[in-house]
Amino acid sequence: MKNLSLLITGLIALSIWGIPDRDLQPRDTTRPVQQNARSGLFISKVIKSDEYVLFYPTLAALDPGKQFWQVEVHGLIFEHTTFSKSIPFGAILPDYKKLKPAKKNRSLYRQRAGWFFVDNEGRKKLKIQLQGKQYTLKPSRSNGHFKGSFRIAASEVRHWPLDRFNRIKFRAVTRADDKRIFSGEIFFIPSKGVSVISDIDDTIKLSEVYSKKKLIRNTFFKPYQAIPGMAESYQRWYKRHHTVFHYVTSSPWQLYVPLRKFMQHKGFPPGSFSMKYFRVVDRSFFNIFSKSPDYKVNSITTIIRRYPQRSFILIGDSGEKDLQVYTAIAQRFPGRINVIYIRDTGQYNTKKKQYARFKQALKAAARKIPHVPVIVFSTRHKAASLKFYGPRLSHYKQSRRSLPASRTGVTH
Repeated sequence: MKNLSLLITGLIALSIWGIPDRDLQPRDTTRPVQQNARSGLFISKVIKSDEYVLFYPTLAALDPGKQFWQVEVHGLIFEHTTFSKSIPFGAILPDYKKLKPAKKNRSLYRQRAGWFFVDNEGRKKLKIQLQGKQYTLKPSRSNGHFKGSFRIAASEVRHWPLDRFNRIKFRAVTRADDKRIFSGEIFFIPSKGVSVISDIDDTIKLSEVYSKKKLIRNTFFKPYQAIPGMAESYQRWYKRHHTVFHYVTSSPWQLYVPLRKFMQHKGFPPGSFSMKYFRVVDRSFFNIFSKSPDYKVNSITTIIRRYPQRSFILIGDSGEKDLQVYTAIAQRFPGRINVIYIRDTGQYNTKKKQYARFKQALKAAARKIPHVPVIVFSTRHKAASLKFYGPRLSHYKQSRRSLPASRTGVTH
Protein backbone atom coordinates (compact mmCIF):
# COMPACT_ATOMS: atom_id res chain seq x y z
CA MET A 1 0.00 0.00 0.00
CA LYS A 2 2.86 2.39 0.75
CA ASN A 3 4.40 1.98 -2.68
CA LEU A 4 0.99 2.27 -4.29
CA SER A 5 0.31 5.55 -2.49
CA LEU A 6 3.64 6.97 -3.57
CA LEU A 7 3.08 5.83 -7.14
CA ILE A 8 -0.34 7.48 -7.23
CA THR A 9 1.17 10.74 -5.96
CA GLY A 10 3.83 10.62 -8.67
CA LEU A 11 1.22 9.98 -11.35
CA ILE A 12 -0.86 12.90 -10.10
CA ALA A 13 2.16 15.15 -10.31
CA LEU A 14 2.95 13.94 -13.84
CA SER A 15 -0.60 14.50 -14.98
CA ILE A 16 -0.52 18.07 -13.66
CA TRP A 17 2.75 19.40 -15.04
CA GLY A 18 3.66 16.85 -17.67
CA ILE A 19 6.61 14.59 -18.33
CA PRO A 20 9.89 16.01 -17.01
CA ASP A 21 11.78 15.23 -20.23
CA ARG A 22 10.95 18.20 -22.44
CA ASP A 23 12.17 16.42 -25.59
CA LEU A 24 8.79 14.66 -25.58
CA GLN A 25 6.80 17.91 -25.39
CA PRO A 26 5.88 20.13 -28.36
CA ARG A 27 7.96 23.28 -28.62
CA ASP A 28 6.58 26.80 -28.90
CA THR A 29 8.05 27.87 -32.24
CA THR A 30 7.35 31.55 -31.51
CA ARG A 31 10.02 31.62 -28.81
CA PRO A 32 13.65 32.38 -29.76
CA VAL A 33 15.67 29.20 -29.40
CA GLN A 34 19.12 28.00 -30.28
CA GLN A 35 20.40 24.49 -30.88
CA ASN A 36 23.08 23.01 -28.68
CA ALA A 37 25.62 21.64 -31.14
CA ARG A 38 26.85 18.96 -28.76
CA SER A 39 23.51 17.50 -27.69
CA GLY A 40 21.15 18.57 -30.46
CA LEU A 41 18.74 19.99 -27.86
CA PHE A 42 17.07 23.35 -28.28
CA ILE A 43 17.90 26.04 -25.76
CA SER A 44 15.51 28.92 -25.12
CA LYS A 45 16.81 32.37 -24.24
CA VAL A 46 13.48 33.81 -23.15
CA ILE A 47 11.93 33.83 -19.68
CA LYS A 48 8.17 33.76 -20.32
CA SER A 49 5.72 35.92 -18.41
CA ASP A 50 4.54 32.96 -16.31
CA GLU A 51 8.07 31.80 -15.48
CA TYR A 52 10.17 32.96 -12.54
CA VAL A 53 13.86 33.06 -11.63
CA LEU A 54 15.14 32.41 -8.11
CA PHE A 55 18.80 33.05 -7.33
CA TYR A 56 20.47 31.33 -4.37
CA PRO A 57 23.26 33.18 -2.49
CA THR A 58 26.33 33.35 -4.72
CA LEU A 59 29.92 33.03 -3.50
CA ALA A 60 33.05 34.63 -4.93
CA ALA A 61 36.61 33.56 -4.12
CA LEU A 62 39.80 35.49 -4.78
CA ASP A 63 42.45 33.62 -6.77
CA PRO A 64 45.84 32.99 -5.08
CA GLY A 65 47.47 35.73 -7.15
CA LYS A 66 44.73 38.21 -6.13
CA GLN A 67 44.15 39.13 -9.77
CA PHE A 68 40.52 38.08 -10.14
CA TRP A 69 37.43 36.86 -8.29
CA GLN A 70 35.90 33.53 -9.33
CA VAL A 71 32.10 33.75 -9.10
CA GLU A 72 29.76 30.72 -8.99
CA VAL A 73 26.07 31.52 -9.65
CA HIS A 74 23.28 29.04 -8.83
CA GLY A 75 19.54 29.40 -9.22
CA LEU A 76 16.21 27.97 -10.33
CA ILE A 77 13.82 28.69 -13.21
CA PHE A 78 10.26 27.57 -12.52
CA GLU A 79 6.58 28.10 -13.14
CA HIS A 80 3.78 27.91 -10.60
CA THR A 81 1.07 25.31 -11.29
CA THR A 82 -2.51 24.94 -10.13
CA PHE A 83 -1.36 22.07 -7.94
CA SER A 84 1.49 24.08 -6.40
CA LYS A 85 -0.99 26.79 -5.35
CA SER A 86 -3.56 24.45 -3.78
CA ILE A 87 -1.61 21.40 -2.66
CA PRO A 88 -3.85 18.88 -0.81
CA PHE A 89 -2.85 17.57 2.60
CA GLY A 90 -0.79 14.40 2.43
CA ALA A 91 0.25 14.83 -1.20
CA ILE A 92 3.96 15.03 -0.36
CA LEU A 93 4.06 12.22 2.20
CA PRO A 94 1.05 9.94 1.63
CA ASP A 95 2.23 7.57 4.38
CA TYR A 96 1.43 10.36 6.83
CA LYS A 97 -1.68 11.75 5.17
CA LYS A 98 -3.57 11.64 8.48
CA LEU A 99 -1.34 14.44 9.73
CA LYS A 100 -2.93 17.81 9.05
CA PRO A 101 -2.05 21.39 9.99
CA ALA A 102 -4.19 23.44 12.33
CA LYS A 103 -6.73 25.56 10.52
CA LYS A 104 -4.75 28.73 11.22
CA ASN A 105 -1.62 27.20 9.63
CA ARG A 106 -3.13 25.80 6.42
CA SER A 107 -1.90 28.68 4.31
CA LEU A 108 1.56 28.15 5.83
CA TYR A 109 1.47 24.52 4.73
CA ARG A 110 0.48 25.40 1.17
CA GLN A 111 3.22 27.99 0.91
CA ARG A 112 5.89 25.46 1.91
CA ALA A 113 4.53 22.37 0.19
CA GLY A 114 3.82 24.29 -3.00
CA TRP A 115 7.53 24.56 -3.74
CA PHE A 116 7.64 20.78 -4.25
CA PHE A 117 5.12 21.00 -7.10
CA VAL A 118 6.31 23.90 -9.23
CA ASP A 119 7.05 23.22 -12.89
CA ASN A 120 10.83 23.17 -13.30
CA GLU A 121 11.94 24.83 -16.52
CA GLY A 122 14.84 23.12 -18.27
CA ARG A 123 17.02 24.24 -21.20
CA LYS A 124 16.73 27.93 -20.45
CA LYS A 125 19.86 30.01 -21.00
CA LEU A 126 20.01 33.03 -18.74
CA LYS A 127 22.10 36.18 -18.69
CA ILE A 128 22.74 38.30 -15.62
CA GLN A 129 23.69 41.96 -15.39
CA LEU A 130 26.27 43.00 -12.81
CA GLN A 131 27.66 46.53 -12.51
CA GLY A 132 26.96 47.34 -16.16
CA LYS A 133 28.26 44.07 -17.62
CA GLN A 134 26.39 40.95 -18.74
CA TYR A 135 27.44 37.35 -18.11
CA THR A 136 25.91 34.26 -19.74
CA LEU A 137 25.16 31.24 -17.54
CA LYS A 138 24.82 27.57 -18.46
CA PRO A 139 21.36 26.35 -19.56
CA SER A 140 19.09 25.10 -16.81
CA ARG A 141 18.78 21.34 -16.36
CA SER A 142 15.58 19.33 -16.35
CA ASN A 143 15.16 20.03 -12.63
CA GLY A 144 15.15 23.78 -13.34
CA HIS A 145 18.51 24.42 -11.65
CA PHE A 146 21.16 26.41 -13.50
CA LYS A 147 24.73 27.35 -12.70
CA GLY A 148 27.34 29.62 -14.15
CA SER A 149 30.94 30.51 -13.46
CA PHE A 150 32.86 33.61 -14.51
CA ARG A 151 35.76 35.81 -13.46
CA ILE A 152 35.83 39.46 -12.44
CA ALA A 153 39.04 41.47 -12.21
CA ALA A 154 39.96 42.27 -8.62
CA SER A 155 40.78 45.83 -9.73
CA GLU A 156 37.10 46.31 -10.69
CA VAL A 157 35.68 44.95 -7.45
CA ARG A 158 37.79 47.38 -5.40
CA HIS A 159 35.59 50.21 -6.65
CA TRP A 160 32.22 48.51 -6.15
CA PRO A 161 29.82 49.62 -3.36
CA LEU A 162 29.76 46.38 -1.33
CA ASP A 163 27.50 46.34 1.73
CA ARG A 164 28.58 45.46 5.28
CA PHE A 165 28.39 41.73 4.48
CA ASN A 166 30.65 42.23 1.41
CA ARG A 167 27.69 41.69 -0.93
CA ILE A 168 26.52 43.28 -4.14
CA LYS A 169 23.35 42.67 -6.11
CA PHE A 170 22.87 41.53 -9.70
CA ARG A 171 19.76 40.81 -11.75
CA ALA A 172 18.55 38.54 -14.53
CA VAL A 173 18.36 40.01 -18.03
CA THR A 174 14.75 39.72 -19.25
CA ARG A 175 12.80 40.90 -22.29
CA ALA A 176 12.48 44.65 -22.78
CA ASP A 177 8.73 44.47 -22.14
CA ASP A 178 9.14 42.39 -18.96
CA LYS A 179 9.27 44.82 -16.07
CA ARG A 180 9.83 42.15 -13.40
CA ILE A 181 13.14 42.15 -11.55
CA PHE A 182 14.78 38.88 -10.51
CA SER A 183 17.76 39.77 -8.36
CA GLY A 184 20.50 37.87 -6.59
CA GLU A 185 23.51 38.71 -4.46
CA ILE A 186 27.20 37.83 -4.51
CA PHE A 187 29.28 37.41 -1.34
CA PHE A 188 32.91 38.46 -1.88
CA ILE A 189 34.59 36.45 0.86
CA PRO A 190 38.10 37.56 1.94
CA SER A 191 40.90 35.04 1.50
CA LYS A 192 41.64 34.95 5.23
CA GLY A 193 39.42 34.91 8.28
CA VAL A 194 37.03 32.58 10.08
CA SER A 195 34.00 30.90 8.52
CA VAL A 196 31.20 29.07 10.29
CA ILE A 197 29.71 25.97 8.67
CA SER A 198 26.39 25.43 10.39
CA ASP A 199 23.70 22.79 10.15
CA ILE A 200 20.09 24.05 10.26
CA ASP A 201 17.71 21.33 11.48
CA ASP A 202 17.91 21.01 15.30
CA THR A 203 21.02 23.20 15.28
CA ILE A 204 19.49 26.63 14.70
CA LYS A 205 15.88 25.58 13.97
CA LEU A 206 13.73 23.17 15.96
CA SER A 207 12.93 20.20 13.68
CA GLU A 208 12.98 17.12 15.94
CA VAL A 209 14.48 14.97 13.20
CA TYR A 210 14.47 11.89 15.45
CA SER A 211 10.63 11.68 15.09
CA LYS A 212 9.23 11.66 11.56
CA LYS A 213 5.80 12.86 12.65
CA LYS A 214 7.28 15.74 14.63
CA LEU A 215 9.66 16.50 11.77
CA ILE A 216 6.76 16.72 9.31
CA ARG A 217 4.78 18.98 11.62
CA ASN A 218 7.75 21.25 12.27
CA THR A 219 8.65 21.37 8.57
CA PHE A 220 5.26 21.89 6.94
CA PHE A 221 2.58 22.67 9.54
CA LYS A 222 4.02 24.95 12.23
CA PRO A 223 5.78 28.33 12.30
CA TYR A 224 9.53 27.71 12.47
CA GLN A 225 11.10 28.03 15.92
CA ALA A 226 14.69 29.16 16.47
CA ILE A 227 16.96 27.37 18.92
CA PRO A 228 17.39 29.83 21.83
CA GLY A 229 20.61 31.81 21.75
CA MET A 230 21.91 30.64 18.37
CA ALA A 231 21.05 33.78 16.39
CA GLU A 232 22.53 35.93 19.15
CA SER A 233 25.76 33.89 19.18
CA TYR A 234 26.10 34.10 15.39
CA GLN A 235 25.38 37.83 15.35
CA ARG A 236 27.95 38.41 18.10
CA TRP A 237 30.58 36.50 16.12
CA TYR A 238 29.87 38.52 13.00
CA LYS A 239 29.93 41.89 14.78
CA ARG A 240 33.12 41.17 16.74
CA HIS A 241 35.05 38.99 14.31
CA HIS A 242 33.33 39.49 10.91
CA THR A 243 32.69 35.79 10.61
CA VAL A 244 31.35 34.39 7.33
CA PHE A 245 28.49 31.87 7.45
CA HIS A 246 27.73 28.80 5.33
CA TYR A 247 24.53 26.87 6.07
CA VAL A 248 24.82 23.19 5.07
CA THR A 249 21.65 21.15 5.56
CA SER A 250 20.09 17.86 4.46
CA SER A 251 16.83 19.69 3.72
CA PRO A 252 15.91 19.96 0.01
CA TRP A 253 16.24 23.12 -2.08
CA GLN A 254 12.43 23.41 -2.11
CA LEU A 255 12.62 24.66 1.48
CA TYR A 256 15.15 27.39 0.72
CA VAL A 257 12.65 30.27 0.56
CA PRO A 258 10.83 29.34 3.81
CA LEU A 259 14.16 28.83 5.59
CA ARG A 260 15.61 32.09 4.29
CA LYS A 261 12.55 34.03 5.50
CA PHE A 262 12.75 32.34 8.90
CA MET A 263 16.44 33.14 9.29
CA GLN A 264 15.97 36.75 8.26
CA HIS A 265 13.08 37.13 10.70
CA LYS A 266 15.05 35.61 13.59
CA GLY A 267 18.18 37.64 12.95
CA PHE A 268 20.63 34.99 11.69
CA PRO A 269 23.48 36.47 9.62
CA PRO A 270 23.13 35.97 5.86
CA GLY A 271 25.30 33.38 4.17
CA SER A 272 25.49 30.68 1.53
CA PHE A 273 23.25 27.60 1.44
CA SER A 274 24.08 24.00 0.53
CA MET A 275 20.95 21.83 0.22
CA LYS A 276 19.89 18.53 -1.35
CA TYR A 277 18.43 18.10 -4.82
CA PHE A 278 14.97 16.56 -4.80
CA ARG A 279 12.01 16.12 -7.15
CA VAL A 280 8.66 14.48 -6.46
CA VAL A 281 8.92 12.47 -9.68
CA ASP A 282 12.43 11.27 -8.86
CA ARG A 283 13.39 8.25 -6.78
CA SER A 284 14.70 10.70 -4.19
CA PHE A 285 11.02 11.33 -3.39
CA PHE A 286 11.13 8.20 -1.25
CA ASN A 287 13.94 9.69 0.85
CA ILE A 288 12.87 13.29 1.33
CA PHE A 289 14.21 13.41 4.88
CA SER A 290 17.10 10.96 4.52
CA LYS A 291 20.40 11.99 6.08
CA SER A 292 23.41 11.42 3.85
CA PRO A 293 26.80 11.82 5.55
CA ASP A 294 28.50 11.67 2.15
CA TYR A 295 26.45 14.64 0.90
CA LYS A 296 27.51 16.77 3.86
CA VAL A 297 31.16 15.72 3.67
CA ASN A 298 31.27 16.59 -0.04
CA SER A 299 29.48 19.93 0.43
CA ILE A 300 31.74 21.02 3.29
CA THR A 301 34.86 19.81 1.47
CA THR A 302 33.97 22.01 -1.51
CA ILE A 303 33.66 25.08 0.71
CA ILE A 304 36.91 24.49 2.61
CA ARG A 305 38.91 23.81 -0.56
CA ARG A 306 37.56 26.95 -2.18
CA TYR A 307 38.92 29.09 0.67
CA PRO A 308 42.28 27.45 1.50
CA GLN A 309 43.52 30.21 3.83
CA ARG A 310 40.41 30.47 6.01
CA SER A 311 39.80 28.53 9.22
CA PHE A 312 36.44 27.06 10.16
CA ILE A 313 34.05 26.50 13.06
CA LEU A 314 31.72 23.53 12.55
CA ILE A 315 28.34 23.51 14.30
CA GLY A 316 25.79 20.68 14.28
CA ASP A 317 23.63 18.56 16.55
CA SER A 318 23.47 15.08 18.04
CA GLY A 319 20.30 14.12 16.17
CA GLU A 320 22.05 13.36 12.89
CA LYS A 321 25.59 12.21 12.12
CA ASP A 322 27.08 15.67 12.33
CA LEU A 323 29.81 14.67 14.79
CA GLN A 324 30.99 11.82 12.56
CA VAL A 325 30.91 14.11 9.50
CA TYR A 326 32.83 16.88 11.26
CA THR A 327 35.39 14.42 12.62
CA ALA A 328 36.03 13.21 9.06
CA ILE A 329 36.37 16.82 7.87
CA ALA A 330 38.85 17.69 10.65
CA GLN A 331 40.93 14.64 9.68
CA ARG A 332 40.82 15.62 6.01
CA PHE A 333 41.87 19.22 6.72
CA PRO A 334 44.32 19.22 9.67
CA GLY A 335 44.85 22.64 11.18
CA ARG A 336 41.83 24.19 9.45
CA ILE A 337 39.13 23.45 12.04
CA ASN A 338 39.13 25.68 15.13
CA VAL A 339 36.37 23.96 17.10
CA ILE A 340 33.39 21.60 16.68
CA TYR A 341 30.15 22.46 18.46
CA ILE A 342 27.43 19.82 18.86
CA ARG A 343 24.03 20.72 20.28
CA ASP A 344 22.58 17.95 22.44
CA THR A 345 19.01 17.48 21.18
CA GLY A 346 18.05 15.53 24.30
CA GLN A 347 16.65 12.48 22.54
CA TYR A 348 19.35 10.27 24.01
CA ASN A 349 17.77 10.57 27.44
CA THR A 350 15.08 8.11 26.32
CA LYS A 351 16.93 6.14 23.65
CA LYS A 352 19.84 4.36 25.30
CA LYS A 353 21.21 2.75 22.11
CA GLN A 354 21.44 6.10 20.33
CA TYR A 355 23.04 7.66 23.38
CA ALA A 356 25.63 4.87 23.42
CA ARG A 357 26.42 5.50 19.74
CA PHE A 358 26.80 9.21 20.40
CA LYS A 359 29.21 8.52 23.28
CA GLN A 360 31.22 6.26 20.98
CA ALA A 361 31.36 9.03 18.38
CA LEU A 362 32.66 11.43 21.04
CA LYS A 363 35.39 8.98 22.04
CA ALA A 364 36.30 8.43 18.39
CA ALA A 365 36.58 12.18 17.84
CA ALA A 366 38.84 12.56 20.88
CA ARG A 367 41.07 9.82 19.49
CA LYS A 368 41.11 10.89 15.82
CA ILE A 369 41.27 14.69 16.19
CA PRO A 370 42.85 15.32 19.62
CA HIS A 371 43.86 18.90 18.76
CA VAL A 372 40.33 20.02 17.80
CA PRO A 373 38.03 20.92 20.72
CA VAL A 374 34.66 19.12 20.55
CA ILE A 375 32.12 20.93 22.70
CA VAL A 376 28.64 19.53 23.41
CA PHE A 377 26.11 22.10 24.59
CA SER A 378 22.44 22.00 25.57
CA THR A 379 19.64 24.57 25.24
CA ARG A 380 17.06 22.75 27.35
CA HIS A 381 17.50 25.01 30.40
CA LYS A 382 19.18 28.12 29.01
CA ALA A 383 19.92 29.81 25.72
CA ALA A 384 23.11 28.98 23.87
CA SER A 385 26.06 31.33 24.33
CA LEU A 386 28.89 29.94 22.25
CA LYS A 387 32.50 31.02 22.66
CA PHE A 388 34.36 32.15 19.57
CA TYR A 389 37.44 30.17 18.54
CA GLY A 390 39.75 31.63 15.95
CA PRO A 391 41.87 34.60 14.86
CA ARG A 392 40.91 37.91 16.42
CA LEU A 393 40.10 41.13 14.59
CA SER A 394 43.75 42.20 14.25
CA HIS A 395 44.38 39.13 12.09
CA TYR A 396 41.19 39.67 10.15
CA LYS A 397 42.08 43.23 9.12
CA GLN A 398 45.09 41.96 7.23
CA SER A 399 42.86 39.81 5.00
CA ARG A 400 40.69 42.71 3.84
CA ARG A 401 43.29 44.45 1.67
CA SER A 402 41.74 42.86 -1.44
CA LEU A 403 38.41 44.58 -0.71
CA PRO A 404 37.48 48.27 -0.96
CA ALA A 405 38.21 49.47 2.59
CA SER A 406 35.84 52.45 2.46
CA ARG A 407 32.90 50.51 1.04
CA THR A 408 32.70 47.27 3.03
CA GLY A 409 30.66 48.75 5.84
CA VAL A 410 33.14 47.50 8.45
CA THR A 411 34.51 49.87 11.07
CA HIS A 412 38.25 49.41 11.48
